[in-house]
Amino acid sequence: MDVEVNLYSLLLIFVVSLVIHIAVNRLMSFCSLAMKIFTPRSSGQNNSDAIVKEIADLQKEQSTLDPVNDFAKHAKLQRKINANQDKVKSSKTKYKKSTRWRKWTLYICLRILLEAICLATVWHCSNLPVISVPEQWFHPLNKILYPLWKRGEVRSIFWMISCRQAVRQVFNSRVIKAK
Repeated sequence: MDVEVNLYSLLLIFVVSLVIHIAVNRLMSFCSLAMKIFTPRSSGQNNSDAIVKEIADLQKEQSTLDPVNDFAKHAKLQRKINANQDKVKSSKTKYKKSTRWRKWTLYICLRILLEAICLATVWHCSNLPVISVPEQWFHPLNKILYPLWKRGEVRSIFWMISCRQAVRQVFNSRVIKAK
């Protein structure tokens, strides 16, 4: 009654499952950080900085005026301030939309890459049984069990599914949650 374990396949699939689970859970925060680091400040943002400085100057000038005595000048400055604030809001909205689009594109590409790594691992290990046990251990279930392609063998697909579920359960349990 020998139990044969293909340690290479066993550990490779478990490590890939663990890495993929951790990466997927932290992927969105990684994408946000990457956008902050790698997104260059555009000329529109520099222009909005100049507009913000102009707004501050206009507000200083407006604070020196008496609203009752210099109503026309005060109202004109207020209209300029409002127009400049609208320009700044629209440029920030455009920047946020483009950044959000880039972040989601990066997220989807990385997610596809992670799943491709998972599939490549299963493909690489698909011909090797992860665990081989005597046929008698699975006697009543030998004809029913899908992952046991040959009697007494557990294949990589079943092992990958089992590892992913185990890792998901461990990280989602209340004991390990870091909140």
